[in-house]
Amino acid sequence: LYEGFWESSVPLRTHVLLDGKGQVIRTSDLSARMAPYGEIRTLERADLIDLLRSHGGGVPVCTGTTVERIEQDWMTGTSANDRPARVLFSDGSEGEFDVVVGADGFRSRVRRLLFGEVTPKYTGSVLYWWWEDIPLGIEPSTENKDFLGPGRLLGLYSGKYRSARYAMLPAAEAEEANEPSANSLDNATELTEARKALLRERLSGFGGETVRKVLDRLDDAGFVERLELADLLAPRWHMGRIALVGDCAATVLPTAGVGASLAMESAAVLADELSRTSARYLPGALRFYEDRRRKRVERLQNASRQMIRLSMVRWPMLAAVRDAALRRMPESIVAGDVAQLLER
Repeated sequence: LYEGFWESSVPLRTHVLLDGKGQVIRTSDLSARMAPYGEIRTLERADLIDLLRSHGGGVPVCTGTTVERIEQDWMTGTSANDRPARVLFSDGSEGEFDVVVGADGFRSRVRRLLFGEVTPKYTGSVLYWWWEDIPLGIEPSTENKDFLGPGRLLGLYSGKYRSARYAMLPAAEAEEANEPSANSLDNATELTEARKALLRERLSGFGGETVRKVLDRLDDAGFVERLELADLLAPRWHMGRIALVGDCAATVLPTAGVGASLAMESAAVLADELSRTSARYLPGALRFYEDRRRKRVERLQNASRQMIRLSMVRWPMLAAVRDAALRRMPESIVAGDVAQLLER
């Protein structure tokens, strides 16, 4: 699928970090950092899903359906663990499977069936994001820009046809709103308009001319998403014939920008372990999968927590100290951090 991924995506070659006045703090050449490993490329999640689905190999996909119950031998008190797991789905159907993979995100039902409720750790920050169409005849940008101010962050990067915009604010400055129901288009429209007004107010005077232009184009945006930022870590990532992958196993905050990539890494490792076992010994393969992945994912989860604390410093004096330190930090240190993440 790599050729299709290449055609659907845009290279990300430069990262520009700016302060709350729009002054450049530092510019990093991502192409040079990534040269030994490949290339960073961006695409919309819907395009990625379409790409993955195009190579499904005839596997049936049932949408609008979730898992209601899973039964395994160890759940029923029997000692044998060489029989398939029995799964009951929300549409009333059921089946038996050698392995069940929970890849159902932050609010995972599969994780809850295994381990009960796992308490999220909230950051005290709220993320907003929206998309902006790229005008015809304009090439997508290969830059990622992040504007940092006291208790403020605004970021910009491009996909092939639309540009992503995201903003972070302290939870105390973000409106309290319930998500609209799926059938409430009017409520969704009202909610989006309220969020646009809040963003214009909270980011007024922030980031200089570039941010002002982004806010001026907010009227053209569709739905503005809102998320109270939190992460979580499941106590285990496997039990019997069930494995957890991605955000339902360990959620990495978006400040690291690696959540989808880590999920795909984990899926590749899981596939590798499954390719070297039989159905009878699947529980052991799932244990090896967790052993190979957990430390790396936890390390990046911790890095994302540090990044959000650094990005969302609220006191102006501390923000000024942060910006000064970032200006003086040698590029070799920054590049070294990236290399460590890629090599371990």
